[in-house]
Amino acid sequence: MIDRNELHRLVDTLPDEVLEPVQRVLERLQTWPPPTPPEVERIRQENLERMGHSIRQGRCGTSGESGHYSFGADGKIEGGCFSQNYWEDKTEVSVAHRFHAGHELTITERLWLENDAKVLVYSQEILGPKGEAERRETRFMV
Repeated sequence: MIDRNELHRLVDTLPDEVLEPVQRVLERLQTWPPPTPPEVERIRQENLERMGHSIRQGRCGTSGESGHYSFGADGKIEGGCFSQNYWEDKTEVSVAHRFHAGHELTITERLWLENDAKVLVYSQEILGPKGEAERRETRFMV
């Protein structure tokens, strides 16, 4: 178990180049547990709403969620990813929120079968930081 003296000794051995990021980390740890960033709370609420809409009476369904992130100097998410998987009727949906240099992309992927399960369809929509969208759809014979 590390004590304060050991922690001070460790800090004293750090190279000067890392003192600023270490200071930011230690400042964020002054409040414990650390507050949830607004972006993370927004994504969690969106995921809960999606999950609530996907539940149907008499059906069993599952949903999964995972994520990680790192902070920038301004305290906002600098990098990381949050994702959730769920079902919309017979369509498997995966939504990922990717952060890079403080910018967020939302990637929504869908998989479903058509034509009596003879065609597997994959669609992808990428929503950019300013709301611009790119869409693709690919069909595979199975």
